[in-house]
Amino acid sequence: MSDPAAFQYLLPLGTAAAAPISYYCVAGGSLGWSLPASLGIKLESRGWQGIETHLVVAAVGDGSALFYPQIWWTAGHRNLAVFYIITNNHEYHTLQVGLQQVVTAYGSAPGCGWHPKTMDPEYLRIERPTLDFAALAKTLGGQEGEIVRQPGDVPAAVRRGVDYVLQMGRSYILDMRMDQATPPPPSVGGKAAAPSVRYAAQPPLDFFHRTQAKGLVASARSGAEPNIPVIF
Repeated sequence: MSDPAAFQYLLPLGTAAAAPISYYCVAGGSLGWSLPASLGIKLESRGWQGIETHLVVAAVGDGSALFYPQIWWTAGHRNLAVFYIITNNHEYHTLQVGLQQVVTAYGSAPGCGWHPKTMDPEYLRIERPTLDFAALAKTLGGQEGEIVRQPGDVPAAVRRGVDYVLQMGRSYILDMRMDQATPPPPSVGGKAAAPSVRYAAQPPLDFFHRTQAKGLVASARSGAEPNIPVIF
């Protein structure tokens, strides 16, 4: 998804009652990775950290989900039960962020001065028509699911999804309709934090962060942006 740092910051990892207790992601974005990876994780009886894969939850954006929607056929064909949460903001937000970064880096650089015709290109919007991922999963693999439109409906929808996956042994899809406006990052000490500070201040995600914590903290204090490789 486009905002992994904010998402990870709110995960209850590193606490005595942490759930989930096993977390997988990639540092460079999940485009084309998350949906197939969820099936690979489910195929194993135990994950990388030795955790049983009784309940596998895949949280991913709509743009990434469009790279490999055919995994729902495989999930249905092989009876792989995964709980899918699609954060559907109707756009390729991570590519829009990338466009902004390119303009920031080269827009005023000597010899470059490059600017796109628009900072909101139509081809990065996923609309007309708006995709229904629950219906898409049902068509491809006979999976069940629902659209969630209001924040107040999220807890009950998540409960239904978890119960369905565990009791029926089949995948369930939540098409979460999200606001296109990106929320502000979590604050640290009452101030908005840079990504490096957020990563250093959040609870350890897994063995990588436990072994590399000193380097991350040092990067945060120096103001340098850490190069965070794949997290497993």
